[in-house]
Parts: sequence; structure tokens; C-alpha cells
Amino acid sequence: MGMYRFLECQVGHYMTRDVVVVSPDVTLSELEGLFAARDFNAFPVIEHDRLVGVVTKFDFLKAFVFTTRQMVPHYDELMSRPVREV
Repeated sequence: MGMYRFLECQVGHYMTRDVVVVSPDVTLSELEGLFAARDFNAFPVIEHDRLVGVVTKFDFLKAFVFTTRQMVPHYDELMSRPVREV
């Protein structure tokens, strides 16, 4: 019976009621701080009271990827980019 205990769980027991959102203008540096402080994997992106997207830890990490077509900019420049660019 213990194996199926999860069937008794309700979403309300695990989800936060106070949703933490970010604006498209939050910098990657600020986003990194939020990921560390909140231990979340994603944040809704809200602009003018509308959901415009979701930014994830994977989106954050992709900003550091470089290819033969794209070199990674200087760290400080990268970290000052707004979420809207990723």
C-alpha cells in the first residue's frame, strides 16, 4: 500500500500559493540569484500583468553555450542581459 501513497496527495499540499514571477527586464545575474535563493527550476515571466513566457534554469545555462557561429560574450556582459533575450 505504501507504494501508492502518492495517489492520496493533492497539488495544494506541494505547490506554493505565493507565486514568484520575474519581469522580462530581470538580468541573468538577478535570475541566477533567484534560482539559488528559491531553489526553483523555472519562473513565470510577466509583463503588464500578462504571462509572456517561462524562463528555466536550462534557458539560463543555454546563454553560456557557444558554437562556431556564436562566441560567448564577456561574463559581466552576459550576466547583465535581460531575461527577454534568453
